[in-house]
This record gives sequence, C-alpha cells and structure tokens, in this order.
Amino acid sequence: MSDQSPDVLIVEDDVILAQAYSEIIEGHGLTSELVPDGHTAVQRLAQIVPGMVILDLHLPGLSGVDVLQYMRQQAHLKHTMVIVLTANAHLNDEIAGLVDRYFLKPIDFDDFNILIEAFASRD
Repeated sequence: MSDQSPDVLIVEDDVILAQAYSEIIEGHGLTSELVPDGHTAVQRLAQIVPGMVILDLHLPGLSGVDVLQYMRQQAHLKHTMVIVLTANAHLNDEIAGLVDRYFLKPIDFDDFNILIEAFASRD
C-alpha cells in the first residue's frame, strides 16, 4: 500500500461487494483502495486523506462505528465524505449525524452509481 491517497477508500469485508463498488468508482475515473476490516481502515486513515470513505458498519475486529468515530475526531479527515452501508434499517441518530449518506443493504447499485457520478464531477 502506498501513502498516496485514493479518491475513495472502501472499507468492506465482503470481497465481492467491495470489488463491485470499486468497479463503479473506477468506471468514473476515480481511484479506490479496498480494506477488509476496521483496524486496517484506521491504520490507512492515519496515513491518507481520501475524498470519500465507503464504510460497512459490520466489520470484523474494530466496527464501522468505531472507524466512523475515529474519522470524525481527526482534523485531517474533516472534509472526507462518509457513506455508510448497513443492513440495519434503524441507524441511530448519533451515527446518522456523523455520515453524509447511508445505503441499506442490499444496496441499489443505480443509486450508488448516481452518488459516485456526482462525486466524480465535483469541482
């Protein structure tokens, strides 16, 4: 792994889903990096500043909620968009207030594609 920041960091333990997200992201000309667990995500986020983080809440080891709380405490990540992916239809208010957007799993890939397209075309 390099210290160069990808446009999007994907934190997802399901390899097939992570690769699907990556294909959509890279299809819009963006770079992505995949990490499979919360501990690795925190290690990478200490080294890089991605424009967006796609974050699964249910991760092995350190949870996505812990990663999210870590991110929101870091000044260098204050402008990083966080998109949460969760199977939990009842995202609590505390978590919802820390994210830019969330998708319920199974996600609608059309909506995800629209989000990534908008992110790719930002100034």
